[in-house]
Amino acid sequence: MERIVIEVGPLSGVEPALLDRAFTVVRAGSCAAHAVLSIETPGVRIRCLTCDAESQPAPNRLICGLCGGYRTRIVAGDELRLRRVELNVSAAAA
Repeated sequence: MERIVIEVGPLSGVEPALLDRAFTVVRAGSCAAHAVLSIETPGVRIRCLTCDAESQPAPNRLICGLCGGYRTRIVAGDELRLRRVELNVSAAAA
């Protein structure tokens, strides 16, 4: 295993720096012992339930960027998702 790519949204409740440190400890002695953890951090996106506009607010201010409405739904930014695992396959195994 060479690389693991995950997506950690700002509203996921996961601190990327702490996750990275924990990965360093957990990977020891496993098949991922030499793997690199790459963390992607997407922005927050919301949809307004009043005017149906989509905007990208600050993570601590989830109001509509168009009408200023506070009745919004999170579209992106709260995910914790495994995006990709990159493996190094030897020619003999292929």
